[in-house]
Formats: sequence, structure tokens, C-alpha cells
Amino acid sequence: MANDFAHRSRMISDLAETFGKSLSVGSLELYVTGTRDIPIEKFNSAIAKIIRESRFLPSIAEFREIAQGQSVLPKPDEQIAAWNQRWKGARN
Repeated sequence: MANDFAHRSRMISDLAETFGKSLSVGSLELYVTGTRDIPIEKFNSAIAKIIRESRFLPSIAEFREIAQGQSVLPKPDEQIAAWNQRWKGARN
């Protein structure tokens, strides 16, 4: 179990760095806890898919959807549009 935690922690930390993010210890623990029930093969596949297809670090819920094959990552233009919409809402 500790080995699984260490593997998931390392992979999520590396994934975050791929997107220019540094996760706090607490956030990293939340990601690991939120994904620990996902079989390791699906977990690793989700990491690979996110690296290939996403421009942004997904939330835990989005990660779970990707790992379970229930989500098709939005196209980069859709991701940017969604980000811009969120940014506008945050500024108002």
C-alpha cells in the first residue's frame, strides 16, 4: 500500500510539473486519496492520456473521469474558452 501511495504521489507530482504547477503536500495527498481506488493500470493510462491531450492539470474529478474512460478531454480551444470564461467570472 505504501508503495502504491509513493507511486501515485510521484506520478501526480510529475504530472503537475509537466503543466508548470507545484502541488502543496496537502493537495498532493488529496489527489492520491481521490484516485486510490482507481486500478493502477487505469491510473497510469490516465496520466499518459492527460500528458498527450491536455493543456491544463485536471481536477481530481476530471482525472477520475479520464481514468474511467468516461471523459473525452476538451479540445485545446475549448479549454482556453472555458478558462477565459472562468477568469471573467472571477474578476466580476
